[in-house]
Amino acid sequence: MFNNMKIFALVPARAGSKGIPQKNITPLAGRPLILWTIDAAVNSRYIDTIILSTDDSNIAKVASHPKVTVPFLRPSELAADSSSLHDVIDHTLNWFDNKSIYFDIIVLLQPTSPLRTTEDIDSSIEQFCSSMKSKNETLISVYQMPNKISWLLKEKNEQFVEYCFKDEIELSRQDIKQRYYLPNGAIYMARTDCYVKHKTFFGEEMFFYSMDEKKSIDIDTIEDLEIAETFIKNIKG
Repeated sequence: MFNNMKIFALVPARAGSKGIPQKNITPLAGRPLILWTIDAAVNSRYIDTIILSTDDSNIAKVASHPKVTVPFLRPSELAADSSSLHDVIDHTLNWFDNKSIYFDIIVLLQPTSPLRTTEDIDSSIEQFCSSMKSKNETLISVYQMPNKISWLLKEKNEQFVEYCFKDEIELSRQDIKQRYYLPNGAIYMARTDCYVKHKTFFGEEMFFYSMDEKKSIDIDTIEDLEIAETFIKNIKG
């Protein structure tokens, strides 16, 4: 089935960032952050084309690889803090459409998830393609919520809080682990025609690919970088 599917990965990487200046090329364990994602995508067995969407020629230079295509520099209006990621995806899909290039599946890989591996990418693609039955299905990567989710509280007003799950406090630990997940932002996947139609990866029929919570770190602050570096050092022993 994989031989009949054309798959492209989109890596969005703008220059601006509030939390960490030039975040996408900031070093993580001695390598620019974006290269962790580029290398994972390049080594995939299933991805046919990797598109880097950036507004910055320096990022394009750092991420340069024979298997990575930078067909354009993203317009400034699509690189602001307020820019929608979906507009960035549409911009890329429109570029393909103008070139009469079609892909069956889009895989979104954000550079802020550096601990997502090639194995994660390929396993999620295998899961998605093997189970896909309709045009409305998508896949997102997730990690399991903590066991104590039944203790989760929300603010009721300025002085009081209340349980979020009043009717589920008695859920067993096993039930809780099986039922609650958080998206980690590492992998989003959809049939291209499904994405064009619905403009979202969060549809009614979502497959999930579960990742370890430590590998699910999303780099937004210097503290996130430090945590990721510690994890990488522990893996290397």
